[in-house]
Amino acid sequence: MCVTLVEYFERRGFGATLQLSTIFLHQVAPEIRRSKGNLGNDLCLHLQDMTTFGIPPLRYWPWKPEFVGQTPGPQLYAYAKCFSDTGYLQLKGRNPIGSVTLHTVKYFLAANIQIAFGFSVQALSTNTVRFSTTATR
Repeated sequence: MCVTLVEYFERRGFGATLQLSTIFLHQVAPEIRRSKGNLGNDLCLHLQDMTTFGIPPLRYWPWKPEFVGQTPGPQLYAYAKCFSDTGYLQLKGRNPIGSVTLHTVKYFLAANIQIAFGFSVQALSTNTVRFSTTATR
């Protein structure tokens, strides 16, 4: 999702169409976090990784079976310079109050600033997702 956001903003802001390597961040993130396996990362962690390590163009690190599980070459980290000035922020504070967060979201949307919502999705044993309602609380 992080890579898609960057591609979107590049297209929206500059009219340029980028094709960036999603597999790069997908593979670099667990190494940085010293985690094993495909645990995934939340949006905020990927944005941190992007500003630190960059994202190379897709042509240099494409989604190909031979790249899965491989460590990207050091030259691919040079793209970090392209993203070092990238900024992002969380709209919720340390102790978020729902009404304050909603007001902040509305403010940014009214200013035509795009917002991405990041949330964790736990592994499911079925193909259904249960949502809490006031009737089930």
